[in-house]
Amino acid sequence: MSSKTISYENRLKFTLLALFIALNFAGSPNAQADSDSPPPLEKRKTLVVDIESLKSQLGLQLFGAPSLITNGQAGQYFTNQGYPGTDVTTPTISAFGLMVDYQPWFLQFAGAFDFGVTLALNPILSSSQNIVDSVLSIYTLGLQARYQLRLFSWQPLVPVVGYFADNLFYSFQNPSGSGQAITGRALVHGPMVGVWLLLNWMEPSSARQFYINSGASRSYLTFEMRQMTTLDGKTLNVNGRSYLFGIRMEF
Repeated sequence: MSSKTISYENRLKFTLLALFIALNFAGSPNAQADSDSPPPLEKRKTLVVDIESLKSQLGLQLFGAPSLITNGQAGQYFTNQGYPGTDVTTPTISAFGLMVDYQPWFLQFAGAFDFGVTLALNPILSSSQNIVDSVLSIYTLGLQARYQLRLFSWQPLVPVVGYFADNLFYSFQNPSGSGQAITGRALVHGPMVGVWLLLNWMEPSSARQFYINSGASRSYLTFEMRQMTTLDGKTLNVNGRSYLFGIRMEF
């Protein structure tokens, strides 16, 4: 065999080896594209343009009422128990809590209905005496049903109407110093009205990104007014209006 033939064979071997190394380092174009692509769930959420078209089924609402109970009947109760009960010294009972509700998808054809539960703590923010042992001495467990008047997508203001029923449990210190706590329960119920401000409408791009990160399709600032009536007049009467402010997210 001539030296020229051997030289051609060496060149061919060198060329094939270089091509093999180059292909291994470059990798498959499809494989590289797959490795850079996002997970399937994230891809699906990214493609959702109008998050307002989604039907939420779970709502979480944080709320506060700085002056839940300030009426004269509450003051009369404290007077009867031996606490000061004038307009100046009547204790102010507040509310800070959480509402969790379910929105059936088949009740979202013209607006939306939601049904849920309420859990709240009711600390006394102002009082002339030490009336309770801790922030856990007064708390609320309740139910509510509401209707949200949502007529079109990206509706900035959503009117809300509903009805609520709360059990207000309380334990007050005995002013006589006997050590025997004054405990009881007040069943409070009544209608409510409110209006929610849609934050998605104010920042659509941020709302879409928040949906991708958390799954919350809508966010609101909430304002609600409740007309409270005490069912059992023998306990603490909390008749009157209550104003609740909060923030709400729907999933």
